Order: sequence, then C-alpha cells, then structure tokens
Amino acid sequence: MSGAMFEEALKPPPTDLAGFDWAEWLLDGARSIRSTALSRRDGAQVMARPRPLGPETRLPFELNVKALATSGLPARDCVLAMQTLRRFAIGSALQEQATPDAPPDAHMLVGEKGFEFGLQLVLSGVRQRIADRSSRASGA
Repeated sequence: MSGAMFEEALKPPPTDLAGFDWAEWLLDGARSIRSTALSRRDGAQVMARPRPLGPETRLPFELNVKALATSGLPARDCVLAMQTLRRFAIGSALQEQATPDAPPDAHMLVGEKGFEFGLQLVLSGVRQRIADRSSRASGA
C-alpha cells in the first residue's frame, strides 16, 4: 500500500532536464507526499513504513537523483535531501492525523503554514549547501 501511495504522490522528473526547476520539483514532491498521506485515514502511518524496494523502484529513484543533481549537489546529498523532505512531509502528516482536533496554531508544524515554513527552511539549507560547495570548488 505504501508503494502505491508513493507512486500516486510522486511524479517523475521530466526526461529533458533543460530549464528544469529542481527546487520547485522538490517542493512539489514533498507537498504531494503530505497531501497523499492526509487523503487517507492513517495514510501517514502507512507511508511511514518502508517501501518494498525492487528493480521497478531503482530506475525511478536513479532518475530522481539525476534530476536533483542538476542543482549542483553530489548524488549522496541528493539522496539525503530527498529523504529529509520525505520524512518531514510524512512526519508533518503524522502529527496532523494524530491531533485532528488541535487548533491550527497549537503545534508549530500542524497545518499548511507550519508545513510550508519547514519546507522553505529545508530548501534554504539545500541551497546553502549548494552555495558552499560552489564556493569551495571555485576556491573562494
């Protein structure tokens, strides 16, 4: 079930990466994971479970890493950035589903505004990592 939910949530990157907006694609993916998790009762718990990995998941994952690598991140950092956003999206959905009657401002990360704040915070970290890597590469 988890695998099917992720397939529903995540759109593959375009095959032509010219002009590809990696940041928007990354954010859209996290938003879609959260939305898919929230669309089903206990959806976040289901998506928090490990997905079965097999040959059919390897190629899409490698394409995702290649797409995010257009940002300038090395492959390992791409994997970790995607993992971080996936965990953040599912964790946010878990919290929302665990406290459905909580007022919107009861917890920092409950609701759309808190989720978007966290997304932008993670994206800022990814951009800073790219900038730091670029500075080191240029000898600045």
